[in-house]
Amino acid sequence: TTPGNRCFDVAYESQSGRGMVVYGTNGPIPQYCIWNGTNWIGPAAIANITNRYMSGRGAMTNRWIRLVSDPRTNSNQIMLLARWSSNAVNYSSVMLWTNSAVWGALTNLETNCASQIASDTMDAAYSTNNRAVVVYINGATAAARRMPKYRTWNGTVWSSELSMINLPTAGVQPRWIRVESNPNGTNAFVAILDSGATARLSGMHWTGAAWSGAWLISAVALNTGLYRDFDIAWGKQTNALMAVYALSAQTYRT
Repeated sequence: TTPGNRCFDVAYESQSGRGMVVYGTNGPIPQYCIWNGTNWIGPAAIANITNRYMSGRGAMTNRWIRLVSDPRTNSNQIMLLARWSSNAVNYSSVMLWTNSAVWGALTNLETNCASQIASDTMDAAYSTNNRAVVVYINGATAAARRMPKYRTWNGTVWSSELSMINLPTAGVQPRWIRVESNPNGTNAFVAILDSGATARLSGMHWTGAAWSGAWLISAVALNTGLYRDFDIAWGKQTNALMAVYALSAQTYRT
């Protein structure tokens, strides 16, 4: 729908090896196609993803799409996060693909949030035991949006919306969010680039049951907060987490 956002993503079913692409169109309903190794199947509409809070809000446009595969080899589950914008407020939802042409477990994330639609303020990750965590922002006020929100998936249902703690830099809001699970366990890590004039990168560790306190990964401002000039990844053999990010007047830092 717009090249200024990422209104598409791709992922593979871990058990079958089939590929999936989901993409936004000029409207609120995203489309999906399946690659079976030989041919494309689809497209088909994900008509039941629309956030119930979007009713009567005018024309909605898909701005961000994120797909996350369940890593277990006996599962084809794929998580879909979608984000829309209309009349200066934003909405987002999460759904699950079950490999039977069925999308289910719809849960609304942002419900009426005056946040930055130019940024990707949501992400999710699976652990190795069919658990998952999604991190996002929500709230009509700046104070509410400063505190990231999260929900957990226990393999059957989503939790209610829960609040993390405020970012360590006063008065800022999350602008870019990346979540990565440890491939060897049930813990995860979230890195958040804030919206301050001197954008800083913060991190929190998820134990599988609770979040750690927030701390600055870099006390020095990153090169810019307008783009996601950082990423994180776990080393499967070393069990170590790496953060790579671009500082002002520097190329990169690990």
